[in-house]
Amino acid sequence: MAETALFRARKARLKQLANDGDENARIALELAGNPEPFAATTQIAITVIGIASGAVGTAVFIEPLANFFKTLPLLAPAVTWLPGVVVVVVVSYLTLVVGELVPKQIALNSPEAITARLASPMRWLIRLTARLRLNQFLNGSSKLVLSLLGVRPSDEPEVTEEEIKVMMDQGTAGGIFEEGERQLINRVFRLDDMRIGAIITPRRDVTWLDVNDNAVVIGRKIANSGRSRFPVAEGSLDNVIGVVRAKDILIKVLANESVNLREVCHKALEVPDSLSVLEMLQRFRQSDSHLAVVFGEHGGLEGVITITDILEQLIGGVSLSNESPEPSAVLREDGSWLLDGMIPIDELKDLLKIKDLPSETDGDFRTLSGFVMKQLARVPERADKFEAAGYHFEVVDMDGKRVDQVLVTRETKE
Repeated sequence: MAETALFRARKARLKQLANDGDENARIALELAGNPEPFAATTQIAITVIGIASGAVGTAVFIEPLANFFKTLPLLAPAVTWLPGVVVVVVVSYLTLVVGELVPKQIALNSPEAITARLASPMRWLIRLTARLRLNQFLNGSSKLVLSLLGVRPSDEPEVTEEEIKVMMDQGTAGGIFEEGERQLINRVFRLDDMRIGAIITPRRDVTWLDVNDNAVVIGRKIANSGRSRFPVAEGSLDNVIGVVRAKDILIKVLANESVNLREVCHKALEVPDSLSVLEMLQRFRQSDSHLAVVFGEHGGLEGVITITDILEQLIGGVSLSNESPEPSAVLREDGSWLLDGMIPIDELKDLLKIKDLPSETDGDFRTLSGFVMKQLARVPERADKFEAAGYHFEVVDMDGKRVDQVLVTRETKE
């Protein structure tokens, strides 16, 4: 019971109990942190009890059973071996049911409570066996055998990302977690796998201010964009000189002062497009900046990214105006999906329950639009079609050279 409970108990729950002042939980954590003496002691106890029960059963019941069988004409010929068989069967049954199955089931039902309750007696027993040098002898013997067999200690972490996801799925199915909580956890894990190139505002869609723009042009750009921060460049986005906040410009306007973008802009946070979303979030925190300019491997400006872009990966689309944002994925009545071409690949795989996409390991695409281009090996055109990963993909609309919308339908087996 103690062994099953200890290895089944959640350490996080034991830590919580220990922090609340539960001394037994603290002892249980101590035992869990060094499981070898615990395992050796429990095996010693199990072995001793098993041998003792067999010896007691033989000594106490063999002779009475033999005398009883002698009185039965049918069983008298088997009196030399039948009592031993009966004792072995009965002792084995009681050992399995009373000594193994029932205690383990109790331990599985309340592992943390059982572990905490038995922690103190088990620690005392471990200390006793340690004084007798039994633990050292058995642990040394087992390590020797393992080394001879070529078995090495595992370097795997105690808890993996996949295990947490499975726990969240099971907890959601059991009503412990809300579906929204499960989705949020999955999105958090996805931040370290997703490159910022998949969620940036691409260069062609960036609203930027030229240092030579007059106040009227600046005001029009700010009003039409609905954004609060803008890259400032000279002539083109290849010459970014900083980032300006709309409120800094508004302060100048309200004070009837001329707007000089060179004076009011701040140094731009420049990052490579190879960063993960999680790394980008850390850069934002370190720099106290809310907008970054993203450059590609050849030095060209790829686009911009804001904290809001990262926030959208966690909680979904965030509208920056009174207009409702267009959904990036729409499930139609026939079961097909109408998808935005800029939907990130990780989100696409989650949506369609796809494990891997063709050529994904090459790292040549980060969005559905890039995936379509990779599969077609050319600039897509409207009505282009192809099959991949068990789905039928059809280009519905183009935005210049970029795929705007794609219709995705599961392939039907004929």
